[in-house]
Amino acid sequence: MTVLKKLESLKPGTKTVWRLELIYILLMLTVGFMEACSLTFGKRIISFFLWPGVFLGAFILALRLVYFRSYIRMKHFWLLAAFCLSYAVSTLANTGYGFYRNFRILILMTYLFFIVYGYSGEERSSDRAALYKIASLFYMAAAGVLTLLSFITLFMGRSEIYYPETGPIYYVGFHWGRLFGVYWDANIGAVLCVFAVLIAMERFVRGRRAWKVLWLLYGLFQIAYVSFSGSRTGLLTLAVGLFLFVFLTGFGEGRKLWKAAAAGVAVAALAVVFLFGTKNLYNVVHRSRDIETVSVLVDKDHKTKVFSGSDAGAKIRNINRKTDELEEDVSNRRFDIWKSALDIFATAPAVGISHANVIPYVEDRLPDSYLINNSQSMDFDSMHNTFLDVLVGQGLIGLLLFLAIECSLAAAVWRGRKQLFSGQPEASSNALYVSGCGMLGVASVVITELVYVTSPMSILFWLGAGCLMMQLPRKGKEEVRSHG
Repeated sequence: MTVLKKLESLKPGTKTVWRLELIYILLMLTVGFMEACSLTFGKRIISFFLWPGVFLGAFILALRLVYFRSYIRMKHFWLLAAFCLSYAVSTLANTGYGFYRNFRILILMTYLFFIVYGYSGEERSSDRAALYKIASLFYMAAAGVLTLLSFITLFMGRSEIYYPETGPIYYVGFHWGRLFGVYWDANIGAVLCVFAVLIAMERFVRGRRAWKVLWLLYGLFQIAYVSFSGSRTGLLTLAVGLFLFVFLTGFGEGRKLWKAAAAGVAVAALAVVFLFGTKNLYNVVHRSRDIETVSVLVDKDHKTKVFSGSDAGAKIRNINRKTDELEEDVSNRRFDIWKSALDIFATAPAVGISHANVIPYVEDRLPDSYLINNSQSMDFDSMHNTFLDVLVGQGLIGLLLFLAIECSLAAAVWRGRKQLFSGQPEASSNALYVSGCGMLGVASVVITELVYVTSPMSILFWLGAGCLMMQLPRKGKEEVRSHG
């Protein structure tokens, strides 16, 4: 009897399950921010948050299986399950090149789809929205800390390059005329900040008047990092995200489409002007001085050793990304990487090679690949394009499933646009969900996001997508429960 009562308290839609989901999401957001931060990137401290999240996720997923009939009704259940199955097949077909990392990716991706995105027929959409609100406020706080630390590294004059024995090169501080700060990759840092800007915009629209100045200043602070990072991806996603948010918010308030679109263009343009203005103002008023780049070797035990290499020497601390490399290759090496992705696909077109096997696979099958033979003396283990990552990792079958998922999500939002935005009190929240998903979809053309990675942005993408789908009609029901 006691066991039955405990199972009753763990039924879908109960407060206990909601709290467990919240703890899991906060744990994985913490892991994501630590992996995005160069101070903790690859360090063992991440495990203190990762493994509790893994075990909690397994428990939550077990509950999903107990109440399977309730969760099977969520939109796109079978497409998401088929995508995970596709990755499992790819992993098993390529065990000769590695298994553990691919198995871990599969587990975390399953959690992403069926815990973060997943919802039951007994849940209220307002409860899911509350999850997103708490997660987004946590996101803002963590992003604010990392961005603040990044500017501190700039004013301290830090410029460090780390060369791990395994894994990608990463940076701390100022390098190549760009501010990396404590984000291990400036593009990822910039997109992460753009998502924070969108959250701040939503709080600005819905928040109390006394807090509006704080949200505005916070948003401008994050835009300043996008400016100093010199990230073209950050610039593009900022413009796309702000346009979508302002346009959809205006549409939800009943404005004419052209007025809502004009407002979106105006806000995006103002943000871009502020972005360039901030960088130029800094270069004018701040006296340039030379700083020395420190090169650091990192062994498998994370012990560091400073050495003087070709990267050591004086670097003028002005925010001005070097353009000579972009003049030679506007894609900044991406075209060569994308061509290599197609070369891999040609050798394994059906099920791919699985995401974590790129380097051992090309070393064995394509030893002349640009991924391991390039002028940068770097190994590229991702395609800097989510769609090509899926094509390489899961072949044509996986890519078709991935496109079906993304297109069906977009189509569902389009069909339910009036229900989601027209005169709805949740219109600004829905605008945040859509603009966040939209700008991250754009970013995924040039970085790896949405799948395969434990990223704070990907977590909010799938959580927001779930919030949107919950508000739309489900089979056998005319409307989703939004209140108690």
